[in-house]
Amino acid sequence: MESTDVINEIRGILPRNSIGKYDLLTIFTHKTVFDKIVKVLSLDFQNKVDYVAAPEAIGWILGTAIAKELGVGFIGVRKGDKLPY
Repeated sequence: MESTDVINEIRGILPRNSIGKYDLLTIFTHKTVFDKIVKVLSLDFQNKVDYVAAPEAIGWILGTAIAKELGVGFIGVRKGDKLPY
C-alpha cells in the first residue's frame, strides 16, 4: 500500500471550509480509509516503539488506533492549561 494512494483517497473525502481548513473528523466516518491511514502511519514503527504518544482531541483518536495496530501502549498528551487537576 502506497502512502500516495491513501493521500489521494483522503483528498477525495475531506470537505474544505471557507477559511482553508479541513474537517479531519470526516476521515473517521470512512472505515476503509481510516484503516489504511493507520496502517500506513504504523509501517515504519513496527517493532521499534513501546508507546505511541499523541496530543489531545483528534490525536487521541488516531494515536490509539496506531498504538493498537502496533500492539503497544498509548500515552495521551494534554495541553498544559487543560490538565484535570
